Amino acid sequence: MSVRTVLIAALLILPMSAGSAPKPATAPDYSSVCHPGEAKGVVLCETAESYQYCKSLEGKGTMLVEGDDPAKPTAVVSCQQAG
Repeated sequence: MSVRTVLIAALLILPMSAGSAPKPATAPDYSSVCHPGEAKGVVLCETAESYQYCKSLEGKGTMLVEGDDPAKPTAVVSCQQAG
């Protein structure tokens, strides 16, 4: 096989393999804050949707809370629903 044939084959294969890669999940835009006076990771959720999302991550995941750097989400320790 010539170098040209290999390059053409690579150009044809790359778009197919790139399309099959899973796309990163975007975090829902829920309004949550760390509970004042509690350790970081105790999340106070302002809506029922944010509470359900938080509960799905409790003890095993991270989520962005108000004030987080997008590159450093908060590890969810426990969730509380506001008012």
